[in-house]
Amino acid sequence: MNPVLIVGSYPPIPVPGAPVTIAEVRRAWAAGDEVVVVSPRLSAAHLAVPVAGLLAGRRLANVARVAGADRVVLVVERGFPFLGRSRAEDIVTAELLARALRRFAGSRLVVAGPDAAPAAALARLRPAVAEVAQVDAGPAIPGVTVLGPPEVRPAEQPRRVAGLVARRLLGARAPVIRARLVGAKHRLVSRTGSG
Repeated sequence: MNPVLIVGSYPPIPVPGAPVTIAEVRRAWAAGDEVVVVSPRLSAAHLAVPVAGLLAGRRLANVARVAGADRVVLVVERGFPFLGRSRAEDIVTAELLARALRRFAGSRLVVAGPDAAPAAALARLRPAVAEVAQVDAGPAIPGVTVLGPPEVRPAEQPRRVAGLVARRLLGARAPVIRARLVGAKHRLVSRTGSG
């Protein structure tokens, strides 16, 4: 028997969808299924693949092929697989995901919480799956996202490291010294007339 592909946040990532994904894994095990868990970021899941955004459909198909899965459970939560950048992007993501979901012999969509995804996107996903479940999810933790912390670009790294070192060396005086340096810079700029 081919494994069931379960796509969703997974511990130890502390997001509301992780317990929902665990419940789906337990449900599949209770039915005697072999399970392959795919999480959008590194976790205790078998695979870490960000099945999100405009590439969600393609990534879901690729993961299913690698895992040899012909059934899927997709756990939808705030920020996954819909990134929420724009309504249009979320709708296109839903249409591409729906196309990928239709290729599975069995599919289940689990919506984790009442505000897990835009209604227009869910309306496009629902017809593509055999079963839809709405479950309660816990509260979100501020600053923790499904796809991980905000990315720091390589160009920003030196400035970030310098700031950390300066704050460590200056201790409690860091804010006062920073304010004085910023004031001195503004005075210098106003005298020279350049930025």
